[in-house]
Amino acid sequence: MSFRGIDERKNFMTVERDQISQIAIQLIEPNDLLLVGGGSTTIRFALKFAMLRFPVTVVTHSLPFATIVSKNSLINVEMLPGKLHADEGLTYGTNTLRAIDRFAAHKPLSARRGLTSADFMPYGAGRSLCRDD
Repeated sequence: MSFRGIDERKNFMTVERDQISQIAIQLIEPNDLLLVGGGSTTIRFALKFAMLRFPVTVVTHSLPFATIVSKNSLINVEMLPGKLHADEGLTYGTNTLRAIDRFAAHKPLSARRGLTSADFMPYGAGRSLCRDD
């Protein structure tokens, strides 16, 4: 699987992306429900996430992330619907945002970009994606 946008960035700043991934992985606890965004840092995070040894559920709009982590039978992956941004391997748009309302994530994890509009604008919905209900 190849996504032009991610493939152009994934080999830059790998040390920093791995450090971010290591910090993020320490936030995860057994049986967490996580909302995970997408991007090149998220791919590095997925490699560590896939090695978890306890059950978690992850909701994502990232095809590369879902593909990597779904190989671990302890990780339940829920893929968000929406329009496909082919270069990034992400779903986005109104249907994506509506689907998020079905989940009450314990932790939203996202890098710089996200799923706030059909125009694929910078991530701005972080706090609203993790609800207290």
